Amino acid sequence: MISWCSYCQKYIGEKEPLEVYGMSHGICVDCIARGAFTDPAVPGRIRPIREFYQRLYQVGRYGRPADAPAILAEGRGMGLDPLDLLVGIVQPLQYEMGRAWERNEISVQQEHMFTATMQELVETVAVYYDSGKELRESQHPRFLLVDPVPGGQPGHSLGLRVVEAFLLARGTACRVVSPGIPVEELLPFVESCKPAFLGISITLPDTTGYARQVEHRLAHLNGPIPGLILGGYALRTGMAVADIPGVTVCRNLRQLDEVLQASAGEG
Repeated sequence: MISWCSYCQKYIGEKEPLEVYGMSHGICVDCIARGAFTDPAVPGRIRPIREFYQRLYQVGRYGRPADAPAILAEGRGMGLDPLDLLVGIVQPLQYEMGRAWERNEISVQQEHMFTATMQELVETVAVYYDSGKELRESQHPRFLLVDPVPGGQPGHSLGLRVVEAFLLARGTACRVVSPGIPVEELLPFVESCKPAFLGISITLPDTTGYARQVEHRLAHLNGPIPGLILGGYALRTGMAVADIPGVTVCRNLRQLDEVLQASAGEG
């Protein structure tokens, strides 16, 4: 379930079951602190977000064209933070479209049109957060995010791109390896970049094999060994179980944020 603050339209977070994307409303800690309980305009602010979500759903469900900058502008016009737009609306839509594709409810063409629009939107937000910082160009990023499908289509890395934007919004240098590369090519790249964390997106159950190979070879790395983090659609929905020793599983961005904060405390 996706939760938004009824008072300031801030994305609050998620709760189990994570594969259910119904939209609920509560109140964030900031609005509690400022005593926003008596705001009479709250009902009028809830409806636009629900309608906005439904319009974007129609883009994917029925293959309707949409303009990414216009989507971002509309979201900003409703007071939505760009990151909240990605995490609280685009990310759930991504998974909903994935489920629809699995059920043969949308065509490959519809899925590609939706993905292209969302890719453009995610890239627009990433550029917004990276402007003037060059966090994406770091030779030694704190996070290295990897697509586990060598030679896979760039569109399949949409989830990784959302994570990238999330990290950029936190001021964290990161790089995305997509399309994926074979494990034997990835490890020399890791040795060169020296990231603190290596994140692998488990989009399908069979991609856990890639993660197992990486985990096994990290022990023989020449240099600092990064923390291995696994996330992605298959782990989020329970389609796969990451029973790999020594890895951290993040089924959503809130859990990744906890890892980020804990590592900052250690530093």
